[in-house]
Order: sequence, then C-alpha cells, then structure tokens
Amino acid sequence: MELIALSAELAGAIGFTWQRTRMLRRLADWELEHGDLAGARRDCEEALELSNGLGDRISIVFALARLSRIAAESGDLHRAGLLWGAVEAEEDAGGLGAWQGQRERFAEPLRAFACPDFDRGCDEGRRLPLDEAGSLVLEPLD
Repeated sequence: MELIALSAELAGAIGFTWQRTRMLRRLADWELEHGDLAGARRDCEEALELSNGLGDRISIVFALARLSRIAAESGDLHRAGLLWGAVEAEEDAGGLGAWQGQRERFAEPLRAFACPDFDRGCDEGRRLPLDEAGSLVLEPLD
C-alpha cells in the first residue's frame, strides 16, 4: 500500500490525474477493507473530484460505487442507496467498459444493507444526473 500511496503522490506531482484517481481508489479499497472508513471516504472523494474534472464517466462510477459502500457501512443507508441508484442509472446509459467486469464486487457487499431506506435511495438515485449524485457526497442530506 505504501507503493500505491507513493504512486498516487507522484502521479499528482507530475499532473497524471487519471493515474492519481486510480491509485486513490485502490487506497480506498484497502482502507475500506481494514475498517478505515474516514480514510476511504477522503481518498474516494478526492478521486471523485479529480474524475469529475477529467469528465471520466467510468472513474466517476467506480468512485460512486465505493462511496455507496462507505455510506452504507457508516450507517447512512439512504445516501448509500442514492449513490448506488445513480450508478445503476449510469449503467443503463451504457458504454461503461471495464465497469461491467467489476460491477459484482461492488454490488455484493451492498446486498447486506438492503432495507427500505436503501431501496428508497436507489429509486431516487436512478433519477439523478451523475454530476448531481456526486455532489451529494460532499453535502449533508436533509
């Protein structure tokens, strides 16, 4: 993980933003698996912000999927559903390449959080534009 963190740092230093987003998401995976929800959220939020700046739809989807799980594990099931619903809506729009082969590894952990709050969030999230869903990550919900 130290090498991935170094790779993220170096990519940022030379302006290789796409690579930085990938390494931040990898760090977030490790942090999530080791119970560091705050670290995972921090790294995913930065990856999301950078991906938005690049207009990289696939990277945005990968970041939102991770942030959905982070929200779920943090107990914010409605927000988790909103983010996952936005991911599903983007899937319906097509053209997500590498996401299709990786989808199940993100969907599987979320199944444990299925409940009415999560389901309502998903329904709402499916109606959100991708950029609007991303803005929900940083803003508190009512």
